[in-house]
Amino acid sequence: MSAWGTKIFDNDLALDMKTDFIEMLSINMSIKEIELNLLSYISNDDEAEVLCPFWTALSDLEWQYGILQEKTKEKAKYIILNKPDIDSYIQQEDKVKRKEELNKLYKKLDTINQKIKKKRTVFVYRTEWEQGDIFAIPLKGKYVYIHIVGKERKNHRIKELSNDAIYIKVFNILTVELLDTRAFHKRFFHKISYKKINSVKGEDRELERLWCVGKREKISLEKKVIKIGNKKVKQRINGSVSIHWQFKELENTLAKLFDIN
Repeated sequence: MSAWGTKIFDNDLALDMKTDFIEMLSINMSIKEIELNLLSYISNDDEAEVLCPFWTALSDLEWQYGILQEKTKEKAKYIILNKPDIDSYIQQEDKVKRKEELNKLYKKLDTINQKIKKKRTVFVYRTEWEQGDIFAIPLKGKYVYIHIVGKERKNHRIKELSNDAIYIKVFNILTVELLDTRAFHKRFFHKISYKKINSVKGEDRELERLWCVGKREKISLEKKVIKIGNKKVKQRINGSVSIHWQFKELENTLAKLFDIN
């Protein structure tokens, strides 16, 4: 564990806990489930430099969100009195400051939080799209076609927070009339090639930078596309483009690729 300051969340363990605590709370996990997940971070470690950051961070987080558990409170207070991590700080000045921070928390835990923090919204993205699915995207009166060439679950250390990632190739066809499933049968499929993403200078880098921060934008895309069918392909994550973008940005990029004004 590394620390860059003396405050409760000025170390990597406490900061990781804070991130995961907030996300687990946002998807309505119970405090018991949250604590069980977080306890795996310290396992059977009984070193003060691990126990103290852990229990002080956990108790502070529970206090901030108005769900301080009595057992957590008592454990944190015991650790502060009996196993503080003050000796893990090299500078005497830092030792003094750390002791002050721990004492402040000790007193705070016996108070009632009058300004309870609200849970933030965190979306976990899971899609029904499957590898091999072919979709048409309406684009300024024409249709562009994409192929799902890869799908994987991006594992989070908290299983419930794992997200799906979808990878695509863009077909090198542009039509005014919507193609139906027959166009992608074996007889015709081999005639349809993929578009070279880097055929527009710098577009490959631009695509890789496009990022969708939440579930809403991805759902927006899913509502606008039209499923043509499914043509199985081998998993092709390398050399494909991850579909982590907002629909508006995807639309603009495809317009550039096909020179649509």
